[in-house]
Amino acid sequence: MLLSNLIDIHSHILPGVDDGAKEIEDSLRMIESAYRNGVSVIIATPHKLPGTYDAPVKELRKKLKEIRDLIEERGIGVQILLGRECYLSPDLLDYMEGNRKEEISINNTSYILVEFPFQGIPRYADDLLSKLQFNGLIPIIAHPERCVEVTRDPNLLEEHIEKGRLFQINVGSLLGRYGRRTKETAEVLVTHRFAHFVASDMHSPRSAMLSSVVERLENLVGERECQRLLHDNPLAVIGNMPIVPPSPIRYKVKRGLSRIFSFFR
Repeated sequence: MLLSNLIDIHSHILPGVDDGAKEIEDSLRMIESAYRNGVSVIIATPHKLPGTYDAPVKELRKKLKEIRDLIEERGIGVQILLGRECYLSPDLLDYMEGNRKEEISINNTSYILVEFPFQGIPRYADDLLSKLQFNGLIPIIAHPERCVEVTRDPNLLEEHIEKGRLFQINVGSLLGRYGRRTKETAEVLVTHRFAHFVASDMHSPRSAMLSSVVERLENLVGERECQRLLHDNPLAVIGNMPIVPPSPIRYKVKRGLSRIFSFFR
């Protein structure tokens, strides 16, 4: 069972910059809990949502340094790196000019964490993602299992994967914290090879850790695939190495009455 050297690519541990950690003590409790549960690297991915959460990168780097100094003092052996969780909006293209991609990428690599609206995949999504890719970025799309359109038809992700985009599932989704429909969708995405990462998306000290889903993942897809989702692919991201995912397995979508009865089971 994989319970060490876990790498968490999605977290909200920087204090006071979004809806995650409020104070630095919250940040430290989250990091210490992750460390005790086998995590060796955490990527801090504060929200980038224009008009709501959009802290300047200078502020983020300052908070990152404060956290790094404190965990070193406390002997917490976790490496903290910086990224963003970017709402998929056209303003991201502004960062393609003037060598500013590092402000939105993960650890100054070619990977960028983006999120769709929960209501559905925007009509402009494919075009915008293609433009990001044209400029050398590889999109990792966060928690697609929470997107209503994807819960109705997980196969919507197939075309994106064929175009080189990757997907990250939340621990909380697999544990049922967002409801039955989201949990079932997360399991479909994992078992049908639509998922390439599992991450905590932790917002507070009460958030579920990566270790809490290891046994469930191993039961769903086996130990080797579990390692790929929690360690190997995340390691490739922070090392700016390519990821070549297996082809997804199409899911037979439930239709009509069978789907309705399944939803209310």
